[in-house]
Amino acid sequence: MLRAAKAGKQVITEKPMATSVKDCEEMIRVCKEAGVQLAVGYRLHYEPTHLEIKRMGQEKVFGQVRMIEAGLGYKTYDTSQKGQSSPNFNINDPSEWRLNKVLSGGGPLLDLGVYCVQCCRYVLGEEPVSVTGQFGTIHNKTRFEEVEESMTWQMQFASGAISNCTTSYGFNIDRFYAAADEGFFEMSPGLSYGPFNGMSSKGKMDFPVTNQQAIQMDEIGRLMLENKQLPSHITGEEGIKDIRIIYAIYEAAKTGKKISLL
Repeated sequence: MLRAAKAGKQVITEKPMATSVKDCEEMIRVCKEAGVQLAVGYRLHYEPTHLEIKRMGQEKVFGQVRMIEAGLGYKTYDTSQKGQSSPNFNINDPSEWRLNKVLSGGGPLLDLGVYCVQCCRYVLGEEPVSVTGQFGTIHNKTRFEEVEESMTWQMQFASGAISNCTTSYGFNIDRFYAAADEGFFEMSPGLSYGPFNGMSSKGKMDFPVTNQQAIQMDEIGRLMLENKQLPSHITGEEGIKDIRIIYAIYEAAKTGKKISLL
């Protein structure tokens, strides 16, 4: 990525954008110095159902959101089963790079939990002020010697809203639920590649199934080709916020303490 920026190329990176805050800072700095834009591939920012729950939360369609539950985890992926919404990897394979901390930076919290962190943030339109976290039980201590198998964490927001999130390589979970003063909205599947099934107090959400990656790349590519400024919600500055939160969650789980983000 750094070589691409220094060569004058616009940059699109996956999320999480890096495995440390320091690396995120370097990526942002190098892109600025090279005069190129840095985009983070937040595919759900272009998905219709997620755009709707973002609107519902931020516009307070059902009043103030008080509580969010979000979870994303995969135990395995069987390519012989049609209709699977999980990515193409098998965490039961000991050679899987996600189990190598040097390569991955961490376990499912970095890989999958970032979606939970993101979703809570953009539905509320707020940043968390503190986090707590807990490592889950390790069922295969040999395989998960370097990275966590599961993680649960809580985020508290300035409005008083709270979230309870879960991610895992030990079980399958893919859901989102928001409780507000005057109603609710939810999805299951909720954070994967879909197709999403959305429901609210007003009834079923009915949006077309889209190719999330194609829409994302078309829109980012268009802006870059037209030399237009990227929206703030997909920039490196957005990506580093997730990484700071994720490592605060790790710290909370290791110390057993609430970690302030202020």
